[in-house]
Amino acid sequence: MLLFSASAWIGWVVVVTLVFGIVMGTTGAGNQTALYSQAPAELLGTASGLLRTSGYIGSIAASAITGIVFRTGVSDHGMHLIAWIMVGVSVALVLMTVTDRTLPTRPPADRPTH
Repeated sequence: MLLFSASAWIGWVVVVTLVFGIVMGTTGAGNQTALYSQAPAELLGTASGLLRTSGYIGSIAASAITGIVFRTGVSDHGMHLIAWIMVGVSVALVLMTVTDRTLPTRPPADRPTH
């Protein structure tokens, strides 16, 4: 999105939208499958609730950021600002994940790896 402007060919916008749509569609199923395979059975309900809550918080944050950035009108600058915010949040989340020593480096022996 950092490379686009109002003069971008509509075909590129469609291609990027399709790519993001496919990724978002498959990510939901992948996250849910990972949750079911890694959460203990007695905590599955709580883990599922936390997964959905995180999704809702992300949606609320995205709506708030969009409203704040585009409060006076939609512009290339606003779109690029949102893209930079997404880059910053992504970098922060990757760093949090990489530095989290509580995450196991391999699956427990009693769980299948597939």
